[in-house]
Amino acid sequence: LPEVNIGILPGAGGTQRLPRIVGPMIAAEIICTGKHIPAEKAYDYGILDQVIYCNNPNDSLSSERALLKQKAIEFALTVANDDVKCRIVSQRPCPKMDNMFYDQLSKRFSKRRKGWLSPQLCLESIRACQNAKTFEDGLKEERKNSYTLATGPQARALQHFFFSQRQAAKIPGINRKSM
Repeated sequence: LPEVNIGILPGAGGTQRLPRIVGPMIAAEIICTGKHIPAEKAYDYGILDQVIYCNNPNDSLSSERALLKQKAIEFALTVANDDVKCRIVSQRPCPKMDNMFYDQLSKRFSKRRKGWLSPQLCLESIRACQNAKTFEDGLKEERKNSYTLATGPQARALQHFFFSQRQAAKIPGINRKSM
């Protein structure tokens, strides 16, 4: 969930759902740092249901594409027989974490990204997941924090910086491989 890197927080309940899956400590590490996690680690955390390895999944003629399709159908048939309520993340409880850990995480994220608002408000949204009476109450806090970030100058500046970096890599006449 890299949104923190451009000054915003994950929308659509990301700060409310992920803590219910992996717990608030791991969710804070993923959301507040914006670091990508490998598929194997996401599987170990319970974020992914299955990992299928392929060398060339985009090749329409490859046997791997057929394997992906077969595995997807097998998984769908397996899940179809399961109780659907256990798969609805918004109905799961959020594990509790002591406020001391939130304070320590806040200090750590403040040191790592001095002056950045997004890691702090992401952390507050994760805390709301634990403290809110309902999933909807947690979403309200997430929306409030999301609006604060999205309308602030810091997010606009970080997004400008992000897209400027991407554009700089596409300067006509410059071959990146020759550098």
